[in-house]
Amino acid sequence: MKNLRQLCAAVALTFMLSISAFAGQIDIPGYTPPPPDPMTTQGEIEIPGATADGTASSDSVISVAMSLLQDILFF
Repeated sequence: MKNLRQLCAAVALTFMLSISAFAGQIDIPGYTPPPPDPMTTQGEIEIPGATADGTASSDSVISVAMSLLQDILFF
């Protein structure tokens, strides 16, 4: 019983610390963030199955959804 209590305490502590890790950028009054690095370049990343306007083609989305549904049903 003592081991279960320690395990639950360790899991609860892990969850509490992991939630704060996903907090994101926190703005502090009076502090200006440094400018972005000029050495980084911005470009385009090609994604298979995506159209020119940035949305995924419906055929590929439907085929993936149907494949997942078949895997779940026939497991």
